[in-house]
Amino acid sequence: MLQGKLEKARAHFLKQWKRAQETGRKDDEALALKNLGSMAIRENLPREAFTYFQAAGIAFKELGDEKELVNCRSNLATALFQLALRQDEPKDREALFVRSLKLYEEALSQGKQLSFPSFKSSATLNNVAALWLKRAYFSLVDKNEKLARRFLRLGERACRQGLEALGHEAKEGNNGLFAAAEDLASAKVRTELLLNLGSVYLRLGKNAQAISTYKKAQDLAEQKSFPTLHLQALINGAQATKGLAKLAGKKGQKESSVSEALVLYSSAIERLGQLQGALRSTRGGANYFEQLSFVYEQAIELCLAKGKMDEAFSFVESAKARLFCSIVQER
Repeated sequence: MLQGKLEKARAHFLKQWKRAQETGRKDDEALALKNLGSMAIRENLPREAFTYFQAAGIAFKELGDEKELVNCRSNLATALFQLALRQDEPKDREALFVRSLKLYEEALSQGKQLSFPSFKSSATLNNVAALWLKRAYFSLVDKNEKLARRFLRLGERACRQGLEALGHEAKEGNNGLFAAAEDLASAKVRTELLLNLGSVYLRLGKNAQAISTYKKAQDLAEQKSFPTLHLQALINGAQATKGLAKLAGKKGQKESSVSEALVLYSSAIERLGQLQGALRSTRGGANYFEQLSFVYEQAIELCLAKGKMDEAFSFVESAKARLFCSIVQER
């Protein structure tokens, strides 16, 4: 259903673009290109997105629209970021990361100079934080822990700047018709920033801070009905709590952390069931099975560690039933 709606929207914007070219309406052409680029970003088609935003940037430049030029620059950075994640060669990936970061920084600098409300620096800073986290991850893969920690610190700074920017944007926010939409968009960015900040803490070994930050993300995602973000916050929170259990010195503290982690994994399994249809869509099916298997494995491992054989067996049976149903529905 979602894929069908996206295809209809794409056809509409393509028609709008063609009509604008025929009538010579440069403003309509720029808007259509921007919308096509945004759709490509959403569908994780970075090359297509880059092409559209590049063309939109040229159109907006001809129109003298500096504000939209800044937005295009930020979106071009996001397209390069997505493209970097597809690279197998470390040198190619790193080169795209650097280009992406440069465009993000230019967008932030120019957006600040222009000081216009349609450019949300918090969203851009959220992307910057995610970029630093990915660079840290790949540095750890390359066994460069020193560089990874440096990237994590930069990611932490971007998260904090993003959360601070959200506070300023809320004070300067729009009133009236778009207020609810603005509030929802800001809440989504705040949740993502909290998830990124929690990941920074987790990778730096600050499990207690990670747990606290993930809890804030869980509460906000549940309150604002962001199911996929809520799922991620539950899984990440469970991992942080499980890590804290390993570090706990006292037996009582360890058992308490294990029990809390099990509760979070159980909640994640419940949420996965609710999201099954969405995650098994054309672009998300593999992600669903991957997350389902991972969460069950972690829950079963904790049960076995605590000697809860009956509970472990119950998770095994539940996993088999869910996977079987999913496979049948795929046919």
